[in-house]
Amino acid sequence: MFENIEQQTENKIILLFILAKFGSPITGMYLTDLVLKPGLMNYFSCQMALIDLVENDLVDTTPDSDGIPMYEINDKGREILDSLKNIVPPGILSRYEECIEKEKDDIKRQLEVNASFFQDASGDYYVRCFVRNQGTYIIDIKVPVANKKEADLICRNWHQNTANIYTKILKVMHDG
Repeated sequence: MFENIEQQTENKIILLFILAKFGSPITGMYLTDLVLKPGLMNYFSCQMALIDLVENDLVDTTPDSDGIPMYEINDKGREILDSLKNIVPPGILSRYEECIEKEKDDIKRQLEVNASFFQDASGDYYVRCFVRNQGTYIIDIKVPVANKKEADLICRNWHQNTANIYTKILKVMHDG
């Protein structure tokens, strides 16, 4: 599907709106997820708009400590948003605002506290657990595990008991 200039502009304003409302750096994956949730923009339109916003210096990208780009609206982007926000129907913006309010805390928590597992080329499983504060890792551990079931269990425990596990790790490291 081909979009006209007005639709492309509207998509860019929607992305700027989402970034402004989110209020802190966000990965492309989470940003795309927020854009697609209401079903008002497709993936390719989202990606084209995001690339355009970055190339036109309306959105800044800063890699996190893993090298993953984090997107954030800048002052120039805010000026454009303020001057052009009225071209997007208010009902569309309110749907995105509702989505952001529902998802914001969960996304921020996932950006700061996470656990995941992967299988390497030889079939071994590893779990990675971390806590980040404003892009800086407070703790980041990777451990080998026996199987997928154990990996799932460790990830679930990390998500449910992060503070307790972190405190125990520090205590063991400090006390020996």
